[in-house]
Amino acid sequence: MAPRRGRARQGFRTGPWVPFCVAAPLILLRPKWGILLVQCCQQGRGTPFAADSRTGMRLGHPSSQETMPMPALSIEQVNDSFAFDSLAVPQGRRCKTLMFIACSLALPELLGVDVSRVKSYVEACLMEMPENPYHNPHHVLDVVQFIFALLRNTGLDRSLRRLQVASIFLAAVGHDLQHTGTSNAFLRSRGHAYALETYKGVGPLESHHARRTAALLERHLLEGLPEADAQYLRQVVPKIIFGTEAAKHNDIVKAFSEHLEESSSKTNIAHFFQDQSEANLILLQMLLKAADTSNPARPLHTAKAWNCRVYQEFYAEGDEVRQAGGTPNPLHDRETNSIPTSSVGFINFHVKPTLLLLQDFLLFCKKAGMESIRHRGLDSVLMQLENNAASFTAESEQRAGTE
Repeated sequence: MAPRRGRARQGFRTGPWVPFCVAAPLILLRPKWGILLVQCCQQGRGTPFAADSRTGMRLGHPSSQETMPMPALSIEQVNDSFAFDSLAVPQGRRCKTLMFIACSLALPELLGVDVSRVKSYVEACLMEMPENPYHNPHHVLDVVQFIFALLRNTGLDRSLRRLQVASIFLAAVGHDLQHTGTSNAFLRSRGHAYALETYKGVGPLESHHARRTAALLERHLLEGLPEADAQYLRQVVPKIIFGTEAAKHNDIVKAFSEHLEESSSKTNIAHFFQDQSEANLILLQMLLKAADTSNPARPLHTAKAWNCRVYQEFYAEGDEVRQAGGTPNPLHDRETNSIPTSSVGFINFHVKPTLLLLQDFLLFCKKAGMESIRHRGLDSVLMQLENNAASFTAESEQRAGTE
């Protein structure tokens, strides 16, 4: 659930997806040549699923009986840039684009499953996304691609353990399943079915999203996994989704900040990367939270397009509340709310602090000796955010001057 409301590529890192990224344009133009290149690149990679002693991540290539995926799009079309615009991706390419990202993150290898099972899960999730103005399949793609860009630009894709990378992708794909396009407060006031099935302390929407995601994981991915892996995903993926609740934002940010401060005093960052530790769960929640609220950090024209969409949902809810004799949330009141002014507030009090805190975390990781971390990896997105805030501020002042 979205809260209330690029940098030049540095090159591919070593990993099992490298041949796909290199061969992608060739596959599109000359399929046989591209496939041959992939097969050649995979030869001599060493023992399949060799374990990295530091992260526990399984590297290499899948066993011979598994089918390796071909990327749907070239790296020029789907890359790790924060300037990506999911609204420009046509309906027929949504799943292909998500699968390109999944394969770029080596998700089938991380889970030890055939690519068809990952695709089955992704397709099932997209089928359960309604065509709301904002909370729709484009939003899913937008969030997943931002996660991809965040992981790749900061080096966290090489620092998080294999199931952590898998869980953040799976949670991002399923984090808004069957969204109603309304708020938790609205659902509670209407006695909606979602409000009757909540987990303790979790909002109706996030409870439902997590429950549906868990069901699709069971149906499409978990069968046949090692029991420890399956149990990890059952426990962690829903909890990551719980963190997208707007009402929990301040609590999660505070908890993450406290863990970071404690780590600084002990000069120890290890617990942030330990499976199922409290610090690691909050880190994963912070990553999805940053992606879920990343619209204002996209290029200005894209940020404005998303603004129009989210306020369509806000104002539709506000109109319904008013018609029922109630008082709309100020952000949902089309008669009094100023979108540019609200956008500046959302950036300054929600989006920017989240990204800055993650930047502090990256800097501490770098100082702690984690060579894979690129602590300046968020610079470009923070700069875009500043530029957008300035533009919204100017627009707000201009409107105020004409009233």
